[in-house]
Amino acid sequence: MTSHWLHKQKNGLKRISKIFTKKTLSCLVLSVGISLGGVPLISNSSAYADSNSWDFQYTGNVQSFTVPYTGTYKLETWGAQGGNDTANVPTIYHQGGLGGYAEGEVSLTKGETIYVVVGGKGADTRTSTNGGYNGGGNSVHGSAGGGATHIATADGLLASLSNDKSAVLIVAGGGGGVDYGGKRDMDGGYAGGISGGPSYGNNKTATQTNGNSFGQGEPVSSMTFDSGAGGGGWYGGYHGESKNQYSYGGGGSSYIGGVSDGETIEGNQSVPSPSGETETGKTGKGYARITFIKLDDTTSPVTTDNAPTDWVNKDVTVDLTATDNDGGSGVASTYYELDNGSTQSGNAIKISDKGVHTLTYWSVDNAGNVETQHTATVKIDKTVPVTTDNAPTDWVNKDVTVDLTATDNDGDSGVASTYYELDNGSTQSGNVIKISDKGVHTLTYWSVDNAGNVETQHTATVKIDKTVPVTTDNAPTDWVNKDVTVDLTATDNDGGSGVASTYYQLDNGSTQSGNAIKISDEGVHTLTYWSVDNAGNTEQFNTKTIKLDKTAPVLNISLDKTTIWPPNHKMVPITATINASDGTSEINSVVLTSITSNETLQSDDIQNSNYNKPISGSTDSFELRADRLGRGNGRIYTVTYTAMDNTGNVTTKTATVTVPHDQSK
Repeated sequence: MTSHWLHKQKNGLKRISKIFTKKTLSCLVLSVGISLGGVPLISNSSAYADSNSWDFQYTGNVQSFTVPYTGTYKLETWGAQGGNDTANVPTIYHQGGLGGYAEGEVSLTKGETIYVVVGGKGADTRTSTNGGYNGGGNSVHGSAGGGATHIATADGLLASLSNDKSAVLIVAGGGGGVDYGGKRDMDGGYAGGISGGPSYGNNKTATQTNGNSFGQGEPVSSMTFDSGAGGGGWYGGYHGESKNQYSYGGGGSSYIGGVSDGETIEGNQSVPSPSGETETGKTGKGYARITFIKLDDTTSPVTTDNAPTDWVNKDVTVDLTATDNDGGSGVASTYYELDNGSTQSGNAIKISDKGVHTLTYWSVDNAGNVETQHTATVKIDKTVPVTTDNAPTDWVNKDVTVDLTATDNDGDSGVASTYYELDNGSTQSGNVIKISDKGVHTLTYWSVDNAGNVETQHTATVKIDKTVPVTTDNAPTDWVNKDVTVDLTATDNDGGSGVASTYYQLDNGSTQSGNAIKISDEGVHTLTYWSVDNAGNTEQFNTKTIKLDKTAPVLNISLDKTTIWPPNHKMVPITATINASDGTSEINSVVLTSITSNETLQSDDIQNSNYNKPISGSTDSFELRADRLGRGNGRIYTVTYTAMDNTGNVTTKTATVTVPHDQSK
């Protein structure tokens, strides 16, 4: 498919563009505008149009052309015709010499300005005829010479460039004028190729080095002879010989010294016409055409990427942006290889797999310039790091240093920082935390890797107890008259680790563990006891003297609840009904001696219990926690009461409350 545009400018410029489109080629986009308009533009082209032409018609002024893109251009110029003999208007006896044709190629740079001067046709025969614009010789009675058409890098008519000939790229000579009245019965001298057509009579010829003068055809200054004037050209043609009235003038010479692969054709030969046909010489006014042939691009394109330089924790889309040098041929394709895989074309590469990826990429422009390959490294880590601690799980009785060890997956981004908070304090960074204060401490910690992955927070509990437990007994201080059960009650400091075990020795016997020591033998007994807490703190020995003289009252205990369900960790009120009697001295007092359990108790598992205090009335109450361990057969609370008569004889009774492991037990 071929599309054509024809646009006529105010200055006489005519723009013809043909764009050839193939299935495998991108569209070539042109924007018209020379001198009076914008700079033409080619973008995203993979083909160079056969004819992207800017045509220049005669305006009588110097026209300028701003080069739209760096490349090779074909310059074509047609010189103007000399004036015709119209002595008997409108009949043309003889036509003026026809303009010559010159063409060649030149390399031009984008933004450069060149100047186009289109020759004017010489005036026809009459009194005081003016030479064609751009060097056509004037005449008095015969016709004037045609003007040359030239393209140069300098502004001005051709004759004005006599001291700057190197600025001239190409010239097509104008034809010579014809004599008045057709006396010679000959046409005017044709414009030249390398040399102009000779004038009549003197047979003078404009050449590459000689002629009337540079850029100017010879004028006819006297009416005494009716000869034609010389045509304009590289060197202007001569007028007809004055000795021979009614002589035609010679054509100007053409010039192709500023172009390569140049060619000139005389005005008496078949030349290409601006319309695309052929004709013998150029009739009428001159013409010029500049045609873009190809881009001169030896510079490879440049491709950049927006790949992140650091580790990231999500999918990455790398965008490749390719540009060609200003005025270059444009980018044809961008290619890439991911992790040494197959070569692909495209500008957006999505990378999802974690790890370190190597993206190799390059571009090729429409001139075939291949860019040196670039490499970008994309590092993806979607896995959070893992942090562990060496915090002791049990109670300890000294300062604790917790070491945090953070690791990232093999091949991942690596740990950036480890953070912690102690007892909901401010966030700190570090791996070593020293804890000195007693109590239960909560250490919250986590790590972040170099990709920004944040680990879920972990919690470690550090329990420090530096205080020994305290053990008390309920042994009587006076003589008693019955078996004695001494209950040892061990407590740890508030917030401490809790009592692990209580030990005793009776009368320097073997060491036993327990909280209730029954003494039956009469006499004076020595009880030594102490406790150890869960942090390993050992209490100093305590000593008690027990004096026994037996007689026992009667004591009965019943609890309103012997089973607690469910184990919901709530406090449950227990009412104990007490029935105590003594047949002799009557009961002096009944006291709650102890409440123990087969499981280790927390300090608040038993509440509102009044140990060793006389009970008024027949009932006693306290609260037990509905709780038990997740293993075993359940928790059994043992409730012990002691009755004493007025002589000191006592009876001890116990009752139990069970928190079963499950409801079926």
